[in-house]
Amino acid sequence: MRETLTLLFLWLGTFFLFAGSLAIARIPGFYDRIQTAYTCFTGGAVALFFSAMIFFGISAGGAKALIAAGLAVICLPTVANALAGAAWKHERFSGEKKE
Repeated sequence: MRETLTLLFLWLGTFFLFAGSLAIARIPGFYDRIQTAYTCFTGGAVALFFSAMIFFGISAGGAKALIAAGLAVICLPTVANALAGAAWKHERFSGEKKE
């Protein structure tokens, strides 16, 4: 059962990371790309960390995976917000609209 859950979360994380990579290439609009890609990347990273947590169990490796998942949940949306905010300020103050 443990191996099955590990593989399930591993494949789920891989799917989300692949979908986020496709979103960058396929979706028009800079801000839409940021939102879709970082949502997929957050879900994929958390699923991969949960996979590692299940694999290692209750040990130091599992605790590290849980901490890394928590940091991913906090840091990835923050980075997306900072990137979108910087792009919006640059577009607003320089008068250059790229799309």
